[in-house]
Amino acid sequence: MSDRKPFSFIITVGALAAAGAVLYYSIRQLPQDVGAAPSASVTGVSLHALAEAGNIAGLEAQLKAGAKIDSGLEDGPLAQRGMTPLMTAIFAGQEKAAEILLAAKPQLEARSRDGRSALIWAAGWGSPAMVQRLLDAGAEKNARDEANFTALIMAAARGEAKSVDLLIKSGADINAKNKWNHTALMTAIRTGNKEKVEALLNAGAGVNDADLDGLTPIHMAAESDAPIAALEMIQKRGGNLDAQSAAGLTALMIAADRGDAEKVKTLLALGAKVSLKDKDGATALDWANRRADDAGKAVAELLQKAK
Repeated sequence: MSDRKPFSFIITVGALAAAGAVLYYSIRQLPQDVGAAPSASVTGVSLHALAEAGNIAGLEAQLKAGAKIDSGLEDGPLAQRGMTPLMTAIFAGQEKAAEILLAAKPQLEARSRDGRSALIWAAGWGSPAMVQRLLDAGAEKNARDEANFTALIMAAARGEAKSVDLLIKSGADINAKNKWNHTALMTAIRTGNKEKVEALLNAGAGVNDADLDGLTPIHMAAESDAPIAALEMIQKRGGNLDAQSAAGLTALMIAADRGDAEKVKTLLALGAKVSLKDKDGATALDWANRRADDAGKAVAELLQKAK
């Protein structure tokens, strides 16, 4: 039998060898194409991973090698998709890493998948120092994410009180509303943070703005764990104690439904009306009686005396 191979076999082997060579070359080139640093200690490691770990030397090496500073995160938790390395550093609390990235002049208005800018991430998850650093760098203070949260609303929701103060001083829109028509003041009230509430009120935040359900700051102060002082501060600045929501609810009804005797006492002392009815014809006393427990009985006694 002849040992000669068919010509087609030779062509196939040659093609496979060529394909292998191309694949090998592509793999060798991949670190340069994605901006990976030539150093063996960081080869193949993304800027995001280095930023999250606070690896300053790695970041500097990657950036020097031409890494794409504004690339979006493609994997990981859904809420973090699209984050730039700067956002990742901020979220991870790696401020030195964030400074290295800022020095490389990233696009400050780049957005993560949910539309958040670096400043919005800093307002909710970063430090006041990082919020100020981004403002100084020219970050848009009124940028909005997909739910219409601004940095100020985000800071009021979950950031530090100092961040709220810095954003107010920067000229951020005090009365901007998110998709539910919640303002920074409403959000701060719901978190129960007196310092944030006071800062926003002192800055002139609207005390009678209503959300999509017709609830105003006074309603939210009654329904949340906000300090009693919030009721007093809102009323002092012109808040309508007897504002009624789309369902006809007043702050007094809400406090009665919660069985919150202290807030009921405060609202009554401030002049809230006991006689008002919701759209179903129920008064604050009716709401208290529906509880059928000791807290409801205590509130009901207060309301009966005030009639």
